[in-house]
Amino acid sequence: MPSAREVVEACGSLTSLPEIYLRVRETIDDPYSSMDDLANALSLDPSMTAKVLRIVNSPLYAIPHKIGTLSQAVNLLGTRSISHMVFATNVAKAFGQLPPTTMNMTTFWRKSVLSALIAVHVARACHIQDSEQLFVAGLLRDVGHLVLYQTVPERIHSAIIEAANLQLSLPEVERASIGCDFAEVGGELMSLWGMPLRLEEAIRFQLTPILATQAEQDAAILYAAGVMADPSEAGGMASSSPKTLPSGVSALLKMRGDELELVGRTARRQLEETLAVIYPRAIARAA
Repeated sequence: MPSAREVVEACGSLTSLPEIYLRVRETIDDPYSSMDDLANALSLDPSMTAKVLRIVNSPLYAIPHKIGTLSQAVNLLGTRSISHMVFATNVAKAFGQLPPTTMNMTTFWRKSVLSALIAVHVARACHIQDSEQLFVAGLLRDVGHLVLYQTVPERIHSAIIEAANLQLSLPEVERASIGCDFAEVGGELMSLWGMPLRLEEAIRFQLTPILATQAEQDAAILYAAGVMADPSEAGGMASSSPKTLPSGVSALLKMRGDELELVGRTARRQLEETLAVIYPRAIARAA
């Protein structure tokens, strides 16, 4: 059976990051660059500028006054948050160029954006530093499945059917039939992309947060976001509700089940508006 790394390397079309994100990251990593330099780098891509401003002015940030320029956005939110936004808004575009699969992309992106919204709201409630990174982590939480559909479509399709029929968790069946699960594959993709270790670990260890060394709480947030966005993913496990999460996950979150349910309702209210920026086709096809 292939390893998670081999599965990722077989999906050659996903091995490179969008050019605009690389340009932004290069600017941020330059110790001599300023916030104006970042705004100028973004301004070279008008569509990117529009998307960033739409997100900044969305309910996700709830800023009381309208932000009209990139310079205002960068100065208000900081370079790190802007970098996360650029990555989030470009990743759907990159994946949209993949060859067609039997995967329902509308369902995939609706669940991914909902996971992202849940994750960032939980992170804020937990007072996690740089909580916007959890939006990106939530958005990419399920990216391993996208890779699996590109590389071993028959196996992953069979695994989904088997998990549903036997009421087993999908990751459990994936490990038995493919050799790795979607979280491992997603973690390997983050490693290949050279993403921060915190993001890589959050995705890689979302099913087993206690194994993370740098992102234990982030991984627990992704676990909760996953079962809240799609309870069927937990299969026959009892942990498919915010009120019945594993004790280890609950301890890391430090939130009650009713508090998590409130977060879930807030995220669902913001879903359509956020989808309109990240993956607007999901709205048109769902209508």
